[in-house]
Amino acid sequence: MSLPQVIVHRIDTTSPLAPKSVWHDKHAHVHEKSEAIDTTEAYLRGRDVEIIVQVEGIDELTGQALQARHSYRWNDLA
Repeated sequence: MSLPQVIVHRIDTTSPLAPKSVWHDKHAHVHEKSEAIDTTEAYLRGRDVEIIVQVEGIDELTGQALQARHSYRWNDLA
């Protein structure tokens, strides 16, 4: 990983981060999936989502083991 890497996860209907047809937020309010563009944002915000990413690998040039960990909140996602 001597060069910068960009990792992307598209949130579509097959994504585990996509809202289900009916879901509950952190306050136990019931919501139904609509076709509105902000449905995914409301789903992630309502559940107070935090995604923790951990990447491990070996640098091909040096042979050194690398680890990176970062936390993303719902408002960090685009």
